[in-house]
Amino acid sequence: MNDSSLDQLLKGRSQTFRDTVRALVQRYGIDENDPTFILLVGTSTLEAILEKYPQELEMLFGQLIARLDDRWGALQSEWASAAEKGLIATQQLTQAIENVKQVSEDEQETIKIRAGTQAKMLTEVYQVQSDQLRAEAEQLAGRAIASAQVTAAKQVEDISKKLRSAYQLQAAGIAFLGAAVLLVTGWTLGRFG
Repeated sequence: MNDSSLDQLLKGRSQTFRDTVRALVQRYGIDENDPTFILLVGTSTLEAILEKYPQELEMLFGQLIARLDDRWGALQSEWASAAEKGLIATQQLTQAIENVKQVSEDEQETIKIRAGTQAKMLTEVYQVQSDQLRAEAEQLAGRAIASAQVTAAKQVEDISKKLRSAYQLQAAGIAFLGAAVLLVTGWTLGRFG
């Protein structure tokens, strides 16, 4: 069985530390191969933070999860709104097609009664026009749906980029804080130890 990077880094650490790290991974769904998390574990920064600031770390993770939940909720609302607008546009186009079809059928019957021999020719013309209008309406509906999908995909991409950027900045901040704590601890121990 292949050990994950996290398993390899936890070898030789205290059982308490290993249990605490495993609990964090499970509770917050952290990817065991996340480079930032592996860096924290590998540099002993996480161990120092867990021992000295467990409540603060728990609160930080809780805040991060709450922010991600809020952002996810907003994204879902935007998707729902875009889908609703696309559905309304599709329904309007479908109704327009039905209206054109009904008007076209009514007019065809009137022409047959009044025009006699010319009715067949006019009926064919109206049918062609009706088919063309239907085809154009279907194309418009397809374009509207495609446009809504492209817009939604772009919004998802933009939000994903923002989330990744924020996550990377927060992870870098945590790493910087850990490094600063280690430097101050090392300096203090070297100076007064």
